[in-house]
Amino acid sequence: MLGFVILIGVVVNNAILIVHQALNNFHHGGMDYHEAVLESTRSRLRPIYMSATTSICGMLPLVLIPGAGSELYRGLGSVILGGLAVSTVFTIFVIPAILIFVIRMEKRTGTQELSS
Repeated sequence: MLGFVILIGVVVNNAILIVHQALNNFHHGGMDYHEAVLESTRSRLRPIYMSATTSICGMLPLVLIPGAGSELYRGLGSVILGGLAVSTVFTIFVIPAILIFVIRMEKRTGTQELSS
C-alpha cells in the first residue's frame, strides 16, 4: 500500500506539468486548443522523462541488489518501478488525448467575446 501512495504522488506531478503548460499556452500564448496541448506535451516531455528516469534508476538497487532485509523492500520497489514505467507512458499519451477534449470548455482570459 505504501508503494501505491508514493506512486500516486510522483505520477500526478507529471500530469500537472502538461495541464499547467497547456493552459498557459492557451490563455497567455494565444494558441489554439490542439496546438496548446501538443506544444505543452513537447515542451514538458524532457522534464517528465528526466524525473521518471531518476526515480526508476534510484529504485533499481532496491529491487535488484540482494542483501539482509531486502525482502521487505523488494515489493515496494517493484510496485514503484513498474508503476512509474507504465504511468509515464500513459501520461505522455492519455493525458494529452483527454486534455484536448476537456480544454475546449475553457474560456480565453483577456479577450472580449462578441455578442451576436
